[in-house]
Amino acid sequence: MDSAFENYFVTVQKREEQDKAKVEKEEEIEREKQEKEDAGEEYIPQVIEWPLIEEPPFDQVTERFVLCSDTLGHDREYTEKEKQFIRDIIDFYVKEWEKKEISYLNSDKLLRIEKKKKQEEYIEGEYKELQQQIANEENELMDNTEIEMTEDNKDMYKNLFHCNTLKTKLVEGPLREEINNLRKYHILKFKRIFQALFYLMGYKREEICEPETNRIMWKKAKLLVDDNLFKKIIDYNPLGEKILTSISKYNLINHIETLIEDYDIEEVQKYSLAYSLLLSWMKEIINIRKQDIKARKEQREKLKEERNQAIEQEQARLKKREEDLQAAIEEAKANWKPEEEENKVEVTEEEVEEDIYHYLEEKEEKTEEKKEEKKQEFTYNSEEFLANFDEENTPIVIPPEVKEERDDDFEFP
Repeated sequence: MDSAFENYFVTVQKREEQDKAKVEKEEEIEREKQEKEDAGEEYIPQVIEWPLIEEPPFDQVTERFVLCSDTLGHDREYTEKEKQFIRDIIDFYVKEWEKKEISYLNSDKLLRIEKKKKQEEYIEGEYKELQQQIANEENELMDNTEIEMTEDNKDMYKNLFHCNTLKTKLVEGPLREEINNLRKYHILKFKRIFQALFYLMGYKREEICEPETNRIMWKKAKLLVDDNLFKKIIDYNPLGEKILTSISKYNLINHIETLIEDYDIEEVQKYSLAYSLLLSWMKEIINIRKQDIKARKEQREKLKEERNQAIEQEQARLKKREEDLQAAIEEAKANWKPEEEENKVEVTEEEVEEDIYHYLEEKEEKTEEKKEEKKQEFTYNSEEFLANFDEENTPIVIPPEVKEERDDDFEFP
């Protein structure tokens, strides 16, 4: 198709050059004729045959098939008449198939020729205004955002604002119309752009590919280029956790990226401007998604490390707190001396009257009891010590446990 498209313009150029040569030749003949007539000589007209300039035929690839047939239960060979009938059917089918393919190719070629002219006019006119509009809206988003941007994420958010602005243009107006017009092609170049887009938007392989293969079937897939697809594009957010109920390998960012990594945006733009902008948006949005996944993972690891450090510091503080408390108790206990008191025992008059022997024995017992009651015990104000320790050694605040996040659309290496 590319060669046919280029051959058309080469043919047009050759025809224009031939038409110019014809005009020049006619003028030359007219001058010669006039000169002969002025000289009284007979003028013999020149016969010039101009070659017919035709477009070269489409490039062809021969495909061979094997046709099987039988007599449906008749145990006999085909007659020559039947054989010829089968050959005629095959020839008819091959010719009709070729005619249909050539018709599709011609249709696609004319569509590209028409689109090329419109695209050139659009690029020279409205597209320049659109680029400026995108830049203005992008700057406005940057100026009015409430997101706290750092040197590490500033470029990512700037690219995100550009992508968000660009996608609003892709889903409306001339760019959306051009994307819709791609459905008219029977043979579409760079089909993996749409395959990657469908996978990014969550479509299943069975919806867009040939049965039991990973090869996109444009005849089937182009029916899904509709309002629902454009709504998914608008709703797609590359930031944050993505929890998916079901995910296949072909829906992973890693796989989607490989589908379009070899496509050059400038080459695609020669084919279709809107198509190239769609490719540009996807490449950038995938890059943003990967950056976000990486940044959030690094942030979680950082928070985990900070939490572990806080736990270790608090454990060390509590250990020192207990050790210092025990040391203070031991020191205070070593320096502690009980207050001296007179161990006196008073005896009543009735006791004096008793037998002296019983009196002395009872007096000794009571004296020991009184001594035991008056005995002093060592005490220490641990609460006061701990309060003073905590005041001088502030407890470490332990951050909450870091919540794990799922990025089901990405396969970590």
